[in-house]
Amino acid sequence: MRHAGLPVTLSLIGQGNVAPYREALERLPDVVLVNRWLSDQEIPGILGTADAVVLPYDEASQSGVVPLAFPLAIPAIVTPVGGLIEQVEHERTGLVAGDLSPESLAACIERLARDAALYERCSAQCLQVARTTLGPVEIGRRFAALIETLHAGPR
Repeated sequence: MRHAGLPVTLSLIGQGNVAPYREALERLPDVVLVNRWLSDQEIPGILGTADAVVLPYDEASQSGVVPLAFPLAIPAIVTPVGGLIEQVEHERTGLVAGDLSPESLAACIERLARDAALYERCSAQCLQVARTTLGPVEIGRRFAALIETLHAGPR
């Protein structure tokens, strides 16, 4: 993306095996590698430096990163797997790549970086979702409805 004129910094954060890629990553300019488990106290500070979160998973039931990013108005770019496509609404709270390829993910990153109007819409919608769908009142209402349904069912 730097060759395309986009001044991006990539932060790879979290625990995982990067041994096969470590040397190559360390040679790249503007790549930050934090390869360890993060405490809950560290996450808000790290997210506070991000313009977007990118979740390039090849399988996932969900991500805890998404509900942490949305209240900070940070859109998500995800691969089309598991619960990620239920957490991120394409062109509403972020972008969902067309497939698992690096090219598809890169195209989404570039699109969000170049399209200021799209970024602003997604950012605003992230806040809206955080205040409503992910807000404590809505979660409490849905939990209470579930309890009532279970209570009304067969014993």
